[in-house]
Amino acid sequence: MPTPGNVLHQQLIQAHGELQHELEAARGEIAAAGAELGQLSGDRGDALLDLAQHYLPELSAEAVARTLPEIRQWVRDLLVRKQQHVVELDSQIRAIEEERDREEARLADASAELDAMEAKQEELAKKVSDKLAADPEFSALSNKAGEAEAALQRSEANLAEIEQDSLRKLPAYEKSSLFMYLWNRKFGTSEYQSTGITRSTDQWLARYIGFREARKGYEFLKTTPGHMREVIAEDRQALNLVMEELERRRDIVAKEFGLTDLLERLKVLSARRTEVVQKLETIEKRSQELQAERTRVDDTRGPYYQEAIQKFRDYLEKIEPRMLAERARSTPAVEDDLIVARLEGLTEEMAQVSEQVRHRQQVVGFLTQHLQSLGTLINRYRAAGFDSARALFTSHFDVLSELRQVREGRGSYEAFWQRLRKSHRWGPSPMDRAAEVAASPMTQILIHAMIEAAGAAMQSQVRQAGRRRADHDSPFVLRPPTFPGPFGGGGGGSDIFGGDGGFENHGSF
Repeated sequence: MPTPGNVLHQQLIQAHGELQHELEAARGEIAAAGAELGQLSGDRGDALLDLAQHYLPELSAEAVARTLPEIRQWVRDLLVRKQQHVVELDSQIRAIEEERDREEARLADASAELDAMEAKQEELAKKVSDKLAADPEFSALSNKAGEAEAALQRSEANLAEIEQDSLRKLPAYEKSSLFMYLWNRKFGTSEYQSTGITRSTDQWLARYIGFREARKGYEFLKTTPGHMREVIAEDRQALNLVMEELERRRDIVAKEFGLTDLLERLKVLSARRTEVVQKLETIEKRSQELQAERTRVDDTRGPYYQEAIQKFRDYLEKIEPRMLAERARSTPAVEDDLIVARLEGLTEEMAQVSEQVRHRQQVVGFLTQHLQSLGTLINRYRAAGFDSARALFTSHFDVLSELRQVREGRGSYEAFWQRLRKSHRWGPSPMDRAAEVAASPMTQILIHAMIEAAGAAMQSQVRQAGRRRADHDSPFVLRPPTFPGPFGGGGGGSDIFGGDGGFENHGSF
């Protein structure tokens, strides 16, 4: 059973929300690990201070008191700046997500209203169509349109046939220098002026190559397509006149039932929905930018980390831990050994927590990338209008399961989108099924009413007349012949000379 597009749309939004929640949870773990690192870093600083105060006589207590608080305060200020930046970004992300929720609600309302209005449109369209089909004059005009279409189809088929004959047979005439010699001298017409021996020679040549009969075939192939195009233009004009009258009657009845006003409201509502979709695209783009910046700020190799680690390195260059450990081992006291052991333990713990942070940061980057890809897919889904209840998907989609597979590397968002797109079809209305042509609602109503009003023998021609009218601004395109030509057989009128070429070249000068 087909799945409505609005159901899949809700599943996509649910998947996006779950991914957003998972990303926030991962960031929370990073924040907790960051707090732990901060505590460990503080403890390590205290240990370094204790160690310095214990056995570095060249560093007086006054000097240590002047140096370490300065570094601590700088690091504290850096962390405060980072936290303020994170708070600001989180606030902006919350605001953009709240705006997204509002626009999602607007989109859902607009889509529901659009679906309801389209249902009303179909109801009114049927009433208009039924009234037109019951009108005897409309019925007579519909049959007349079918007859005009049939005449036009015959003319087009004949033209296609004669043009194919011309392409196949004219070269045989024009490659004959003997035939073209007589043709260019206008032999056999009142314009031929030669006398005497020239005239006698030309008469003999004409008999030799069968020129008089060949000239008729050549004239036919050269002139008939032009005449037939004139006939087609007249047939098309006759059809257009009938169709214009049918459209005029349709418009009167459509206005009577309020369908014209409804279609205008539909146009406005559709434009409003498009505006909301575009707004959501802008929101998604801004959200992706904020999420990327938020990830960059939390990155263990991000700007704040680089600034902090550089400062800390400068500090460690002045107090080398290895030298401190060597000095501790060289002294008889055990206090400094205990402090160094505590310092080494804190350093190892910091390395473990840092590794955890790096791992979680990779997870955050992974989730951020998938969140952006899913957001882009949802935008494409909406832009295509697939979130409408009239959009149907013939394949079964377990959206949450399939998106999890994409995250696990068993597929891609593009492949998932292509599957969605290829399995989509619009739920047909009665007008769609009758018209079987992508056209405006008013054109579909006209075709449906004409088919209902016309006689059974004319329905196929009537449908084709409506299709032709829907494309009446398009350039004329020859269709393959579907009716036999007026001369019978496969060769058409130009076959009077026989053979595939229409003329046998008896030689040339």
